Amino acid sequence: MVGGNTLGVDPGWWERLVEAGGCDSLDVVGIHPYTGFNRSWEEEGFSEEGAELDQLREAVAPCGDLPLWDTETGWWSDGVANFWAGGSDVARKLVWYGLEGVDEWTYFFSEGGFGEAGNSWSLLQFGQYVKPAGAAFAATAPVLAGYDGFTVVETGTPGVRAVRATGAGGALGGRGLLALWSEDLTTTVRLTPAGAPVAATARDLYGAERPLAVPAEGVEVPVTGAPVLLLLPPGAGVDVAPVEAFGDDVLEGRPVTATSTHEDANDADVVTSGTFAVREPWRSGRLADGVVDESPGVEITTDGPRTVDRVAVATAGIRCCTSGLRDYTVSVRTPDGAWQDVATQTGQFFDRVALFRFDPVEVTAVRVRVPMTTERDVPVLAANYTGIVGGLHPDFIPLATESDWIATISAVRAWEPAG
Repeated sequence: MVGGNTLGVDPGWWERLVEAGGCDSLDVVGIHPYTGFNRSWEEEGFSEEGAELDQLREAVAPCGDLPLWDTETGWWSDGVANFWAGGSDVARKLVWYGLEGVDEWTYFFSEGGFGEAGNSWSLLQFGQYVKPAGAAFAATAPVLAGYDGFTVVETGTPGVRAVRATGAGGALGGRGLLALWSEDLTTTVRLTPAGAPVAATARDLYGAERPLAVPAEGVEVPVTGAPVLLLLPPGAGVDVAPVEAFGDDVLEGRPVTATSTHEDANDADVVTSGTFAVREPWRSGRLADGVVDESPGVEITTDGPRTVDRVAVATAGIRCCTSGLRDYTVSVRTPDGAWQDVATQTGQFFDRVALFRFDPVEVTAVRVRVPMTTERDVPVLAANYTGIVGGLHPDFIPLATESDWIATISAVRAWEPAG
């Protein structure tokens, strides 16, 4: 008997089920852990320590060691951002489920043409084509099924995830596995062999393979939101490290001032929570006098002069019906009170997180601001108005000069040089 099948995880509901004697009617715990606004698994934060899946296990512990199944979830896949992100989302979630011990996942849905409001959810669009999500599921799930003993590998690079599997490898000849990806951040890491040089195979989420040599001195490899599975010879190991080590995040926990904040949005202090896994970001509103905020943004003060050489800015995912960052400027205030620009971003779209490197500078504050532009001769903020039509206004967001719920920042982080 698969019980519950709750929309979301809802640990409180499961606690009440246990209290009512529901354990006697369960063989399997079923959940439908959809992410809100079509977010990625990481942005939703389901697998963060102490989050809903940990709470669920605690709630149902009196029932004994019951299997946990995902009996219905998926992502709708219409629009430029959603269509291509679907493959990465599926492959990453399969790795997370290896870690979480979720043995079954029924995708909503494998093949079909259903979708409310003209959207579609399938891996295979009925009578038409295989979507990237479908190709990734077919190529990745059978490989991961050959492994067990999934463990998190520390990467030393914020926003970069790695997981090692120590199982026998099944049909893959006993090879080890290291899955490597980011929270939709384009960056580079260094791989080094744990012992002798390693002749690995890098397999992408669609099944294409290429040789990857990891020499004794290490090798730099690119990392994006699209996971790569490194297949390793039996007994071989590979470690992951930043190309350049990070010092302390000088903005974590610091107070934040926003030019405006929408009444239904999270407080601006969320951007210094020290993580990119922010479910409810800060969003701009209107100014106190009700006029449009034509330069929305946030400003974070440090705890005195601090030297930094990297800043990361994270926005909300744009895979549903809300906006995210596209163009913006990152500035720092020096101890003499002057502001200087250290990064200017234009055209951000597929990446949710951007990392900027610059010469070390002593700062007392960091600021992120979004400028204005025009769309069909209408002054608008230079944002991605969802990812459905390449960042332009979709039909459900009026093309108008507006700042309510437009500028969106999930995190701002700044690091001291290491050492």
